[in-house]
Amino acid sequence: MKKIFCSLILCLGIAGLSACSDDNSKNLNWQSPISIINSNIIFEGNKASGGLRVQAPSAITATVTAPWCHISVVNGDSVTVNVDENATIEGRSAVIAIKSGDEELTAVVQQKGLSFLPKMDKKLTLTSDKGVTKYYIKHTTAAKAWSNVAWLKPSMDGDSLVIASDENTGMAHRSGMVYVQSGPYTDSVAVEQAFSFDKAYLRKYNLRYPSGSDWKSTPVEMVKNEDGYYFLKFTDAANSTFSGLEIPLEVDNVNMSIAIANLALAGTKIYKGTEYKVMVMVMGQKKGATSISRFSNGGIKLNGVPTVNNDKVTWNFTPNDQFNSERYDYLLRLSLSTDGSYSGYAKVSIATLGQPYLEQAD
Repeated sequence: MKKIFCSLILCLGIAGLSACSDDNSKNLNWQSPISIINSNIIFEGNKASGGLRVQAPSAITATVTAPWCHISVVNGDSVTVNVDENATIEGRSAVIAIKSGDEELTAVVQQKGLSFLPKMDKKLTLTSDKGVTKYYIKHTTAAKAWSNVAWLKPSMDGDSLVIASDENTGMAHRSGMVYVQSGPYTDSVAVEQAFSFDKAYLRKYNLRYPSGSDWKSTPVEMVKNEDGYYFLKFTDAANSTFSGLEIPLEVDNVNMSIAIANLALAGTKIYKGTEYKVMVMVMGQKKGATSISRFSNGGIKLNGVPTVNNDKVTWNFTPNDQFNSERYDYLLRLSLSTDGSYSGYAKVSIATLGQPYLEQAD
């Protein structure tokens, strides 16, 4: 019994000793002896080079985890990193393991995804002339351009898509497509080219206009002068009322249309011994009435569009939205002005051409 009691006291003493002992251990603040001094390992999507510089207690080695990232040079404390072109939209990363003796440090290489940002219209409309059009295209991977027609010759020049077009010497519109590709991504622009307005429409016509219950006709020619301006010229065969006059034409050689502007000047005439300017006036005859109004708005125009029937061209005219077509029928009048302005209108006209149209002469 005495032995059991002593053993119990001994156990309690040991337990008490364990409960009261001091812990004098300290936490270790571990830090790798390898450190990165500077780095350039965040890349755009194109093929590129960068690297990093490290501080280490001994010679270093470096390995990388991704096949598109390459350690090309380890020279002293420097590591040169090359990345392949990233041909996908998604970014990517790789890990570089740097070792010095038994110590190791990792660094993350990041590369952005492909940037491909064409800033193109979806449709490009060209005149018949030979020309060049450029678009800015952001791309971080190699880009190429091509077309499905021979008369369009696209190419890449840095960040510019250059679209060169040949002259359209034919007598009809033509169309084609231009494509540009960067990596697996492709964009396109539709191209339409007009034919030559001059070759198609500069010719002789008869200007036909109503006169009472009948129609009159006078010969004219659509011409272009050396300065590039277009006119409807009354030919020498026209009667003396119109001889020497030229009505200015505004030509849209993309949409193949013409326009005659209110208050345009067509030449000069002598009236009762005084020289006057001949002014083209788009007049308005009130619907259901005989009263005729004139307008000081030079924005009023007669728009002409061509139709072709049996290889003969006819031009018909309609007023633009500056003219109140709901209230008036239009009349075309050649009037006299003392100084060529609306305020100089002499209230004298040399001809009223009604609602004329042009018919190609035989």
